[in-house]
Amino acid sequence: MNESGASGDGNAGMGGQGGGSGAEPGGAGSGGESAPDCDDGNPCTDDRRTAGGVCVYTERTCDDPGPCATSGCDPATGACVVLPLEDGLACDDGNACTEEDRCTAGVCEGSATDVVVSDTKSSAIPDGSWDPRRDRCERSGKALEIALPVSAPGSVASVEVDLDFEHTYVTELDVRLRHEASGREAVLFHFEDEPAYDEDADADGVYTFTDSTQVPFGPPQGDDDIEPGAYAPREPLAIFAGAPVAGTWRLVAVDTCEGDRGRIRGVTLRIRRSCE
Repeated sequence: MNESGASGDGNAGMGGQGGGSGAEPGGAGSGGESAPDCDDGNPCTDDRRTAGGVCVYTERTCDDPGPCATSGCDPATGACVVLPLEDGLACDDGNACTEEDRCTAGVCEGSATDVVVSDTKSSAIPDGSWDPRRDRCERSGKALEIALPVSAPGSVASVEVDLDFEHTYVTELDVRLRHEASGREAVLFHFEDEPAYDEDADADGVYTFTDSTQVPFGPPQGDDDIEPGAYAPREPLAIFAGAPVAGTWRLVAVDTCEGDRGRIRGVTLRIRRSCE
């Protein structure tokens, strides 16, 4: 498609953006009025006569079709025609939440991407404490904190957490996810006020905390341990919806009693985001 436009010389090529003017002798005419006797025979120009009797030919412009197409004036009809570019060409759809943007049938489309950030350093959870005077466990205040910095744009649509850890007497643990920039926090699991759970149960494996299931995380009655799998957090992770993706996310684990110990071998945060 030829995107160069025609001017007063009668060129009948595809008209793009731009314009030209030409002068012909003529009688008095009203500025901006159509002037048949100034017709250059090119349907891709708008022909006008100025108040001074000069013929002006302005190349007809077409709307920008976007990064995956070209547009121009059809010299046969004077209408704007859009032609898509080749499929697979790299483009930019203007959405910061997509990657690998490519042209498809004249439209620029990218693949929406989740933000995934991990910490795979194995860290011991500080042991809790026992108060002999009160004959009960006491929160020692010591905690294992794992920072997960994120710099991606957009706002949070949903969050999931994969926690790879081991611990005996898992009911001693209090584990939560915090987003420092927004001040929002959700408890993944905490059993201090749930004595019905079997305190002897252990955890060892990868546990996914997601709002997409209603299976509670907790040891069943008896000697069974908690099987790795997907579980609902104690507090919905939907609390983070609408918060900025960027900022420091922090996993905080506290052992509330002494004697049993464990470690976090890794944590992965998956954030589905929106950039609208």
